[in-house]
Amino acid sequence: MKKLFLFLLIVLVSCATAPSSTDKAQSEAFYQIGLSYMKEQRFQDAYVELQKSMKADPDNKQALNALGLIHIKFEDLDRAEQSFLDALDVDENFSEAYNNLGVVYSRKKEWEKAIQQFENALNNPMYSSPGRAYFNIGNAYYRLKKYRTAITNYQHSLRRAPKFYPAYYGLALCHNMIEKYGDAAQFLTEGIKLDPEIQGNRRKAGEVFTARIVTTIEDEERKDLEDLREMLNY
Repeated sequence: MKKLFLFLLIVLVSCATAPSSTDKAQSEAFYQIGLSYMKEQRFQDAYVELQKSMKADPDNKQALNALGLIHIKFEDLDRAEQSFLDALDVDENFSEAYNNLGVVYSRKKEWEKAIQQFENALNNPMYSSPGRAYFNIGNAYYRLKKYRTAITNYQHSLRRAPKFYPAYYGLALCHNMIEKYGDAAQFLTEGIKLDPEIQGNRRKAGEVFTARIVTTIEDEERKDLEDLREMLNY
């Protein structure tokens, strides 16, 4: 009888804590509001709505992933990492969370760990944005000064997303480092054609790169932009 009582207690507790269909619907609604705030760059408002989403359904992987992105915006990389890990506990095939976890490790300059997470994202054949993961791998190898491996991954990125202009900038930077200046200039030209803020205008490219240098936090990214601006003279 005692064992039966304990069994029933466990069942009742499990039923009480499992989100209902109403809870899941509320969680999704709060998540969508948070997402709209993120698109408007109202990150604190988004954070509040995502917290509501998580309270309604702690296993909402999309909300966990979005919360991780908010923590990155807030420069709280440890909490961002935990949010992405929590999302992966819910779904071990969640490629977006793997990719974003790799971004966290990249921000921490833990390049090998970052590459592993980007590769984990690519292991899922259903991943809809492999070009971005390949681009991120290229960036990691560029930081490791493995320029030819970086080039290979930037090329993989462009095969999957031919108009993804940051990959052209990555190729320009790599070819500049291996002293293939003509190729660097060509890839830079392709990048600024596709960059929606520049649209092929080389004079404007200098202004845009300068503006981005001012607002960029990371020293390495600032150096990249300075190098791209200098390459406009090639």
